Amino acid sequence: MQDKYYNNGWFGRHPGVYEKTDVFMKYLRSKAASRLLAGPKLKILDIATGTGSQGYEFALLGHSVIGIDLDLKMLLKAQNKQNERLDLGFLHADVTNMPLAANQFDMAVISFAMHDVPQAIGLGLLVEASRVIKPEGVIYIIDYEEPRFTAAAKILYRIALLYESPNFKPFIQTGLKSYWIQTGLEMIQKERLAWGAVQLVRLMKSYVSGTGDLFAAVNLE
Repeated sequence: MQDKYYNNGWFGRHPGVYEKTDVFMKYLRSKAASRLLAGPKLKILDIATGTGSQGYEFALLGHSVIGIDLDLKMLLKAQNKQNERLDLGFLHADVTNMPLAANQFDMAVISFAMHDVPQAIGLGLLVEASRVIKPEGVIYIIDYEEPRFTAAAKILYRIALLYESPNFKPFIQTGLKSYWIQTGLEMIQKERLAWGAVQLVRLMKSYVSGTGDLFAAVNLE
């Protein structure tokens, strides 16, 4: 049962509705994008981009962004965010088998997508993200925090149970940490926003000292 929500484009059946509800996530997506320090233009891959909201926020900061998603209906909505002032493009492909060369992106972003797919797909997604980023590249995950950590996360968990796909509950029960451990990635930084209801996790293939810090260390609340 869980697989059909991934394979059949559960959210893509109503991309317009998804786009409207995503307005409520704009604050979180904007905050996530603002974590990047001002500096050189980065090449960013927005994995499972959906309607392109997170990739758009990074593109507004002047970065080069490619959003990739399996759901064509969602991507048709995402293309509306493109304009001549932004370096923003979209690719229709399976995120667990991306037609992209290895070691070419500075950062891969997975925004509110891990909880929507079965664990096997989530693991495959991280493996592919690790493949396409540079050796010193970053994987940046934005998703629900586990309810056992904060009261706000507990409240949001109960609310999310009303509208999220059947993959959401197993994701919370498993915990995001198990995903990066199984794929051999290293957690470099973890922060919380929205009073602790959302987690921002930064992963690398392995820690490389002296590469600089892409993210500012400030309070997100």
